[in-house]
Amino acid sequence: MEIHVIEKAEKISNYDLQGSQLVAIDVLRATSTMVTAFKNGALKIIPVMKTQQAFNIKKSNSQVILGGERGGVKISGFHLGNSPAEYTPENVYGKTIVMTTTNGTRLIQNSLAAESIYIGCLLNAKAVAEKLNKTRVFLACAGTRGYFSPEDFMAAGAIAWHLIQSKNVALNEKAKRAVEFFKGVKNRAEFLKLFPHGNLLIQRGFEKDISYCCQLDTIPVVPRYYCGSLYV
Repeated sequence: MEIHVIEKAEKISNYDLQGSQLVAIDVLRATSTMVTAFKNGALKIIPVMKTQQAFNIKKSNSQVILGGERGGVKISGFHLGNSPAEYTPENVYGKTIVMTTTNGTRLIQNSLAAESIYIGCLLNAKAVAEKLNKTRVFLACAGTRGYFSPEDFMAAGAIAWHLIQSKNVALNEKAKRAVEFFKGVKNRAEFLKLFPHGNLLIQRGFEKDISYCCQLDTIPVVPRYYCGSLYV
């Protein structure tokens, strides 16, 4: 099994994804929120690129709820933002969620050439690794507005580290660096607060989200993208 790490969504077009498995990673916060929503009973999530797409789906199906953000802030007219703390059983159990975020949903859209797409983060790193079985696997980091995001690279390293423990794998150079990066950071939440994305979340009042999203292997749920929606 070949493991490749892609450091940001804009780089995905440089890779041949045909026949591969891809893990979409946006730790702060889209994929962490998606995993949390499914853990708390969400029926499915429809990721979309544009706010208006979400509103259009809502017009045709009043039962869906809208979730997402722009610049870390809940979109006006949406039921939920992009904080995993909002995606409680009371809010999402049995519901279909239409979601759009600054980076995460764009990452999924950019990855559609892969044979299968899974949603990964630190919360479900081990469970994701257990799903992977193709010859070529891409661990794709969302990044933040076109820039490298250390939290996504760290989660890619966590997934690759789990793969090393149980499977015969060959890591590309970025995957090797991601594993070492993951192993080298002892306090993930405090480390990420030093970077711009962490600082932005603190400024927006979401410091607790950083600590939550930095938990490792706490949710054994792996959403998969199929025909325009995510399911478990």
